[in-house]
Amino acid sequence: IIGQQKSRSSPITTNLKKGLYMDSSSYVFRSSDTPIFLRCTCPWMKIIIVLRNPLERIVKHYQFLTSKTNFKKSFQNWIQEDLNHLIQNNVTSPGNDNEDDNDNNWNNYLQIVREGPVGHSLYEIQLRQWYRILPSKQIFIVSYEDWIQ
Repeated sequence: IIGQQKSRSSPITTNLKKGLYMDSSSYVFRSSDTPIFLRCTCPWMKIIIVLRNPLERIVKHYQFLTSKTNFKKSFQNWIQEDLNHLIQNNVTSPGNDNEDDNDNNWNNYLQIVREGPVGHSLYEIQLRQWYRILPSKQIFIVSYEDWIQ
C-alpha cells in the first residue's frame, strides 16, 4: 500500500518485493499524520530519517527556490516571514510544556506555511511526533553529511 502512494512533488523509489520504500520529500517527515498512518499500515517497519544541518538546509532550499522557480523574496524577508508565522502560531513559545498544545500549534503553522525555512528545520518538534507514535527501535536518524559519504 505505501509503495503505491506516489506524489508529483516527491521522487519515490519503490521495490515492494524487497519491502523497500523511499520518499525524499520533507513533507512526509514534518506531517503529523505520517507516523500514525505508518503505524496503522506497517507497524513492523524500520525508518531511516536523514537530517541535514538546519542552516545548510535553509540556504540550499533558498538557492533551489530562486534558481528553479519564480521565487522572488529576499533571503532576509523569507526568514522573517517564517519567524513571524512561528511566533503567531506559538510554535516557538518558551515554557509551554503541554504537548497537545504544541502539536496543535505546529499543525496550525503547517496549514498556513508551505515553504517555512525555519519551521521546517525545527527537527525536535517533528521527531517528537514520530517517537510518540513509533517505538524508538524502529527509527534510525542519520545526518545528511554522514549519509552521503
